[in-house]
Amino acid sequence: GGAPFTVLSCDNLPGNGHITENVVTQFADLLDPKLHEWIKNYVTFPNCMVDRITPQTANPEDPIVSEEFCQWVIEDKFCNGRPYWEIVDN
Repeated sequence: GGAPFTVLSCDNLPGNGHITENVVTQFADLLDPKLHEWIKNYVTFPNCMVDRITPQTANPEDPIVSEEFCQWVIEDKFCNGRPYWEIVDN
């Protein structure tokens, strides 16, 4: 049992939610197939990414300069309601 919950991977990898879900459910299946089923039914793993360009430098000793724009994009896939992102002050 327990309340449904969302696991949000903050790794900036393509498909990070799918990857996390696969790892967690495979491990859970090794521990207990019932746990695997519970996770599949009650836990969500949204994908997310950070959109910010940071160009590579020619010389490793050069300062790293990134663009000012930054956006965190999160798939709207929350099992217990989504957080109230709109009340967060930028």
